[in-house]
Amino acid sequence: MMTSSSSTYTRAQKVLHWSMALLIIFNLLLAEGIEALSDAAETGAAPAFNDVVMGNMHVAAGCAVLLLALVRLYLSLTRGVPTPPPHEPKAARIAAKVVHSAFYLLFIIMPATGLATYYAEIEGADYLHGEPLRLAMWSLIFLHLSAIAGHRLVWRTNIIGRMIGSR
Repeated sequence: MMTSSSSTYTRAQKVLHWSMALLIIFNLLLAEGIEALSDAAETGAAPAFNDVVMGNMHVAAGCAVLLLALVRLYLSLTRGVPTPPPHEPKAARIAAKVVHSAFYLLFIIMPATGLATYYAEIEGADYLHGEPLRLAMWSLIFLHLSAIAGHRLVWRTNIIGRMIGSR
């Protein structure tokens, strides 16, 4: 991704970031509906109404994450992202690039494996989508939040201001 001379993200990048964050947390915390739909399909049982609603919301949120991620990636590549803070160590800059790249990979792979499970019934996609990728997403979220805390407490930078500040 190219860097820009701006000290903050664009309004569009901020809206995309926070919209995706809410959708991803929703899907990570409330996946029971889609799991119940899957179980009902396997056993031939009729799913409960609330499982149908929550399952369909999970699928819709996942599709939205995929589409928003593609738009976000496009904006990052064409408009750039803010340069790293000047006092940030080189190792932290490398770690940030790795974590952000892994996020973008998951933003695409998680919805793709979900769609492969839900619509194409591809064997093994449900396991990959449900366990390893979910754990990877939670791990990246933890690293991301830890980096924000590190910037604030160790390097005394207001990195979060780039994503919540006005522009």
